[in-house]
Amino acid sequence: MRLALLAAAAAIVAVTAGGRYLVSQGAGQPVSVVAGDDRHIVTLSLDTPRSGNRTLTLQVTDRSGAEFAAPYVPVAAVLPTSGYSSPLLSARRASAGRFHISGVSLMAPGDWEFHLTLLDRQGEEHLVVPVSVTY
Repeated sequence: MRLALLAAAAAIVAVTAGGRYLVSQGAGQPVSVVAGDDRHIVTLSLDTPRSGNRTLTLQVTDRSGAEFAAPYVPVAAVLPTSGYSSPLLSARRASAGRFHISGVSLMAPGDWEFHLTLLDRQGEEHLVVPVSVTY
C-alpha cells in the first residue's frame, strides 16, 4: 500500500514538475499542455512528444471563455539548453479559437519552449509554453 502511494505521488510530481501541466495518454501518444496568464488560456497539443517533425494544435480563449479571433498565431520552438530554435512559424486558424501547424521541427530531445505571440484589440501578449520532448 505504501509503495502504491509513493508511486502515485511520484507520478504527480513528474507531471507537474517545473510548472508544466501535462495531459497525456503515454509515450508516443498526443500530449497537451495548458498555460495562461491574466488574459488568455492556451492548450498546446503535439501529435507526439518525440523529436522530429511534429504537428501542433493550439486552442486559445480569453479568461471569460471567448475564442481567440486572430487569423494566425506566431510560434517559435526553442530548446534553450542547446541553442536550437525554429524560424518564426504561423499557426493558422482552423476554426474558432483553434490554430494548426504541421512540420514543426523538434530536432533533439529536451525541454522545449514554444514562444507564442497573441495579438488582439487589447495589444500584444507573449506566452511561453514548455513541453518535454523525448527520442
